[in-house]
Amino acid sequence: MSNNIDELNGFRKLYEFSRSLLTGDDPESLLNHLVEATQTVTDADEVLLFEIDDQGDPVVRAMGTRRGEPEVLDGELPDYSRTLVEEVVARGEPLLLTDVCEDPRFEAAKSVQILAITSAIGAPLVDSGKIQGIIYAARHRMVENFTEHHRDLLTVAASQASLLLGRLASVTALRESESRHRSLVEMSPSTIAVIQDQRLVFASKAALQLWKRQSIAEVIGEEVGELFNPWRSQPLLEALRKKKAFETVDAWVVRGDEDDPGCPVEVTGRPIQFEGEEAFQIMISEVGEKAAVLARRVRTDRLVVMGTMASTVGHEINNPLSYVYANIDYAVEELEKWWEQREPVEHPDGSARVDVMASLRSAQEGTERIRAVVESIQNFSRLEEGDEEPTTVARPLESSIRIAKTRLDPDVELQIDIRPTAPVKISAARLGQVFLNLLINAAQALESVPDDQEEDKRLEVRTREQEELVIIEIADNGPGITPEIGRHIFEPFVSTKSDESGTGLGLAICHDIVKSAGGQITVDSEPGKGSIFEVRLPAAAEPATQSIQMYTETQGQRPGRILVVDPDPSLSQSLQRVLQTQHEVFAVNTRGEAVELLSGQPRFDVILCDLRLRGGVGIDLFRWIQNNSPRYWDRLVAMTASQLTPRTREFLNGLPNPWVSKPFDIHNLRAIIGGLIDELDARTQPEEATASSAD
Repeated sequence: MSNNIDELNGFRKLYEFSRSLLTGDDPESLLNHLVEATQTVTDADEVLLFEIDDQGDPVVRAMGTRRGEPEVLDGELPDYSRTLVEEVVARGEPLLLTDVCEDPRFEAAKSVQILAITSAIGAPLVDSGKIQGIIYAARHRMVENFTEHHRDLLTVAASQASLLLGRLASVTALRESESRHRSLVEMSPSTIAVIQDQRLVFASKAALQLWKRQSIAEVIGEEVGELFNPWRSQPLLEALRKKKAFETVDAWVVRGDEDDPGCPVEVTGRPIQFEGEEAFQIMISEVGEKAAVLARRVRTDRLVVMGTMASTVGHEINNPLSYVYANIDYAVEELEKWWEQREPVEHPDGSARVDVMASLRSAQEGTERIRAVVESIQNFSRLEEGDEEPTTVARPLESSIRIAKTRLDPDVELQIDIRPTAPVKISAARLGQVFLNLLINAAQALESVPDDQEEDKRLEVRTREQEELVIIEIADNGPGITPEIGRHIFEPFVSTKSDESGTGLGLAICHDIVKSAGGQITVDSEPGKGSIFEVRLPAAAEPATQSIQMYTETQGQRPGRILVVDPDPSLSQSLQRVLQTQHEVFAVNTRGEAVELLSGQPRFDVILCDLRLRGGVGIDLFRWIQNNSPRYWDRLVAMTASQLTPRTREFLNGLPNPWVSKPFDIHNLRAIIGGLIDELDARTQPEEATASSAD
């Protein structure tokens, strides 16, 4: 009766094992259940389950004994077990042994005698025709031997074990696959995360850098809305709520640090099964930052090209503009003299004189406007880093206004209040870039203002000095900026423009430029009431560099001997024509011609030399003079129509005399020449007096 009850319990356990196999319990624990059920249903003293490894050797996976609970283990086989396993593998079918001690196949197995094994049964675990393991049971007690019925029961257990080992192999393969996948995930520079119920449940190590955390545990459990900026990540958050796969979506990571605004990212995502439950996997790449760098590089490359063009075009315009300028000045002066010599009776009302002079003055004004525009363009072609000389804000601000005017609607009222201020230590080009960006942004904001609004469109530019700060304000009465956008306005890729005309980088670049100069840029804005952008820069300790000095022309200066060296014949002849009313002027166009004259007689009082000459740059001629004819070194006046490189500017600032930029003011040029002649006379008189006294 007891045996029947045990067998019934064994069948119950096998049934429970089958149910457990279907419900997805842990395969490792199921091995214990199977061994326990087999031991009970066969009334065995011990049950062992083996798995054949890749080398074909049997390895113990589970063992159950009457002396204790079954256990999962890896260990060496007793010698009788190995013999039995080899026999079952060789036969390929279940085996029943009723008198093991007397069986000659086990004579060498000492453990048979020691354990007094009386009977044993074994069955192969077959999957797709291949033996993947063995299960066997043994009796040590002096009880009835196993029967064919027990062998058949063991065969049923073997089929269950075969299913279990197949599933266990799948689980192992899956775990190995997951392990390899996790290794790849951890190696990825992009952050890979898993989200369930809008919270992070997994994140790769790259998340530490992305969110600036010390451990992954700090982000696990965080809500998605706390890890991404809700305002700038709406498409991402909406996609996560829908739980549908999506390709690249722009978003913005929040790092929870006031000094670190986060960074732009791109996110891809798709639904997955994570630990048996529905989840959503996303991959986050900081390609937004790469895009920002790329955009800046593209912008810089474009500016370099524009700068090169501006420098070339500026030179080509300034040269002819110089002789137009000079010839108009000459014509005005000569007409004035000619008119004074005419009898008043010939032109009693003087109307002809007024008309002619008005025409020439208008032409002078036109050339001045051309010169100012070229100067503005050239200012923006100089973006060299590190060229941070003290600069007064007025000049780059005026140049920026001049260019921005072309973007203003005719009905916009421009109010300018530029007051004298201390210089600031930042290059005029970079400062002009900031001003131009702000002015164009204001002009674009005013374009969206309806024409029928009551208040006139207005753009105001103001400068002032407050303690040790120079403050520049650019204000408009446009539509204004919402507080939400205003908090992020100086971050990359933030744009108030509804179309695609803006890159979202202009104000970010302005912020970087101002910050690098030790300054601050802020915005005060309210929707419907316009915006005020304020740039605050620390005043420079040293004064601004003044390379081009202004002189006052005086009367009564003695005529001098002047050499003009310029590659443009029209300009050299124009200068000769203008200056020869007061001086003896020689004009040449090449370095070789200049060297020939300077090597002989007569001597020259002043040498006007352009920096760019045919047959060699002007700088080479300057050095030739310094090395071969030093008496002319302090008589040199450099002229240039080109935008200056830092190297050229350094050279010019090292010259003994001021240099002039084309097109130049003729009266200032005459004053410079007269001043140099006076200085020369002042030096030579004591020398002559000393020589006379010696005689």
